[in-house]
Amino acid sequence: MEIWVVDSASTDGSADMVREAFPRVGLITNSENVGFTSGNNLGMARCRGRAVLLLNPDTEIVGDALTVMADYLDTHPDVGIVGPRILTPDGGLQPSRRRFPTYGTAFVESTCLQRWFPRHPLLARYYMWDVPDDREQDVDWLEGACLMARAEVVRQIGGLDERFFMYSEEMDWCLRAKRAGWHVVYLPQAAIIHYGGKSSEWPSSTFSFSGARLRTSPSISAHSAANCCGCFSWARMPGCGRKRGPSGWWATAAPCEPSASPRMGKC
Repeated sequence: MEIWVVDSASTDGSADMVREAFPRVGLITNSENVGFTSGNNLGMARCRGRAVLLLNPDTEIVGDALTVMADYLDTHPDVGIVGPRILTPDGGLQPSRRRFPTYGTAFVESTCLQRWFPRHPLLARYYMWDVPDDREQDVDWLEGACLMARAEVVRQIGGLDERFFMYSEEMDWCLRAKRAGWHVVYLPQAAIIHYGGKSSEWPSSTFSFSGARLRTSPSISAHSAANCCGCFSWARMPGCGRKRGPSGWWATAAPCEPSASPRMGKC
């Protein structure tokens, strides 16, 4: 197994710790925070194995989850991306399966309407509440805390779209894989624990919705909901209203074409 750690300008000594405690682990250090997507692409460009695993730093592998996912790819040649069941630290389930959003999803998901109508049918469809979460299944896309992709897929469709600093990049990636003819599979036989938020901590609570705005901005423009998903970015949870965030006032993102594969080396 080949392991790469990408350090985006951390200030807590993490990079030095990796060098000293794990000398066999590959380490890529950046002088600035290049973002989740660029960081993952830097690591993928150096991978030489038959599969690539994208794993958040705020996760813990449960048992032989990596072997289970790798074996599944080996025995299912039509599957391009696979993801595990994601658990919270207290043992609960963190939903990670998704259907691609529609125009209707944009009216509810990550807006104050979701708080007022948490069991709305549009959300039920989007979050796949109609399908048991303990069942192996084809899905539209999976949350990116832990994703294993066949190296052939990465060579074919490229890495993550670096127009996304963080959030929605996995939706776009899965969409491109499916358009290229690959299946995306949720595999509950494998599991990880996700401690949540450590990859995107921000001193202000505004970041949580800023992330939701990014989730519903350019990525869905590659899908049928492209032109409307940013329209409700003013709706801040838990209440409604505009608020100034790290990148300025939240506003509708300009539509974009389906993402092209970013430049990266072969795995």
